[in-house]
Amino acid sequence: MNRNRAFGRRVKQAREDLCIKRRDLARLSGISRQRIVMIEAGSIDDTDLGAEDLRQLAEALGLPLKTLIEGEAAHPSNLPAGIIGQRVSGPVAQLPFDFGSVLCPRCFSGVVGGRCGRCGSSIE
Repeated sequence: MNRNRAFGRRVKQAREDLCIKRRDLARLSGISRQRIVMIEAGSIDDTDLGAEDLRQLAEALGLPLKTLIEGEAAHPSNLPAGIIGQRVSGPVAQLPFDFGSVLCPRCFSGVVGGRCGRCGSSIE
């Protein structure tokens, strides 16, 4: 297996594990979406990226730099504090979490006065 492709596969797998799109990874890492596409396709690899780009990419993916480059077994990534991520078959739900708030079980929006502000469901 070509190292270019292995690096790209690790990046893609880590991105998919976080349920984020390429444009989101580009925003988080400061690397253009086009370069993310090229990395995942194996057109460019870690040797084509600068040290700062590699560090930002690893940080955005929640991986140690060594794991991203060499492919060691990674520990599960934690989401940033204050965010709850839920993997679903549809769109990803990442919500700010407030321990005092109530969320609608249907659409995960905030509930005010016993009624969902988004879908209108009555919450008891």
